[in-house]
Amino acid sequence: MTGKPAPAAGSAAFPDGVRIGSAAELGVPDEALAAFYRDLWPRPIALARADFIGWQMREAPRAQGRNASVVALRGDAVVAAMGATPATFRLDGAAVEGAELTTWITAPAARGLGLGRGILRYLQERYAMLMGAGITAAALPLYLGAGFSFLAHVPRFFHIADAALARRFTDSPEAALETTLRRQAGAGRAGRARACPAADLAP
Repeated sequence: MTGKPAPAAGSAAFPDGVRIGSAAELGVPDEALAAFYRDLWPRPIALARADFIGWQMREAPRAQGRNASVVALRGDAVVAAMGATPATFRLDGAAVEGAELTTWITAPAARGLGLGRGILRYLQERYAMLMGAGITAAALPLYLGAGFSFLAHVPRFFHIADAALARRFTDSPEAALETTLRRQAGAGRAGRARACPAADLAP
């Protein structure tokens, strides 16, 4: 999914004093966001770990140490969240500030309040480009209604560059580790992979 900004619509009013903003703006610590994902996501997920959230969100090159994930708060409780990592994109030949979106969830008790549209509006008012992958069938109409373009189904893909380091974050079966190490050892062979100089990726 990709999206350009919508016309600024201002902050939407939600019942029960719900507020929408970035985790950094609203003072939501990584631990509280991790607990929200851990309690509500239907299966184990990396974002259930505060150290992973810190690495992916706050330590990203464009994040400047701030977690840009968008949260909806009812009082002090997180009731909806969407991961957002600031990034620079090329759009119509120009470098623009945007964000990569991931893992959107709303607590069952807060569904139907328009929080999804509010989160997308918040993002569109702040970034010139938004991109996400792995869109669910339930979320797709909200994205399309907000002016996003649906490009194609893109499966989630992870390339582990350092298997030993990755073991700090997961209890992988030995067979998976052996496969990863074997692929890494062969990654430099002709025809298997091509190095991409950093200069090719610069905006």
